[in-house]
Amino acid sequence: MKMRNARLVKYADICFCYLNPKRQRSGTAQTVRMAQKKGIPIFNFWNMDK
Repeated sequence: MKMRNARLVKYADICFCYLNPKRQRSGTAQTVRMAQKKGIPIFNFWNMDK
């Protein structure tokens, strides 16, 4: 899964996610951290409906 996530980030220009900030050990959290390191803009929809 880590290789898949790295590939997603490698080709991404933007990151849309639905990430619960309290769950930092998920695959989504891992992908978001990779995107942050690469400087990709991240849009988290977690709080959009609250």
